Amino acid sequence: MWNDPIIEEVHRIRKQLLARAKGNLRKAIDDAAQRQKSGGRVVLDASPRPPAGIPPKAPKGKIKV
Repeated sequence: MWNDPIIEEVHRIRKQLLARAKGNLRKAIDDAAQRQKSGGRVVLDASPRPPAGIPPKAPKGKIKV
C-alpha cells in the first residue's frame, strides 16, 4: 500500500490537536479557530455564492421605500 506523506502529516497533526484538547473535538475546533483569528492573516469567507450572471434573490420581508 502506498503512503501519502501529506495525508500522514494531516493525521499526525489532527492527533496532536485532539490530544491538546483532551479528546474534545469541539474544543479542538474552537482552539484552531481562535488561533486562526489571532494569527494576523486574512481569513476568506468560503460561503457558496450564486453562479455569475444570476441575480441575487430579493430580501425577505417588507421593503421600505
